[in-house]
Amino acid sequence: MSIKISRAFEKAGIPNMPMVRRHILDSLKKTGADLEKLSSTEISYIIKGLHIGYHDAKGSQQADYMADMDCVWIGGGVEKLIPIPALKSIETTVTYEKINNQNWKVTHYKMDFAERA
Repeated sequence: MSIKISRAFEKAGIPNMPMVRRHILDSLKKTGADLEKLSSTEISYIIKGLHIGYHDAKGSQQADYMADMDCVWIGGGVEKLIPIPALKSIETTVTYEKINNQNWKVTHYKMDFAERA
């Protein structure tokens, strides 16, 4: 990645996550823009637009399995990227409670997961 493109990512506020940047670079290439003729600031606006569009589209989805990143995007107001190992670490416990003379099944979820990057 060139210094100009690296600066553009910094100006656009894109985190230094290789998978995210690779995805944006792939999309940037599809625009057909002549990046050599653009400044890092101009490129940063394109990058930021791609990033916003991506997250807006993701936000409209309820969930999306992303095999290439080994995670699941949860939309629907949660707006989080959750690693598959974190989801696999969820423990469930089922109990029953009597409420108004009816038995209710109660499922408790517990997750203890730490990711180091």
